[in-house]
Amino acid sequence: MEPTQIDAVAMTRRIRDAHAEQLKDATPEERIEFYRENARRFHAKLAKRFPTLDIDPVRPGERHG
Repeated sequence: MEPTQIDAVAMTRRIRDAHAEQLKDATPEERIEFYRENARRFHAKLAKRFPTLDIDPVRPGERHG
């Protein structure tokens, strides 16, 4: 099996361009909420995949316990 090749620059540009298109008419508050919601979903996914990690999907970045 060959190793997977990832073009990180191209991937980053695709993500950036998609976000720019989604947020082109958004207010600063809407932009902040967009990224917060994406972070919440990402952290919730991480918490399910790696249950031993100390991740709070409601308040990403804040430690609890």
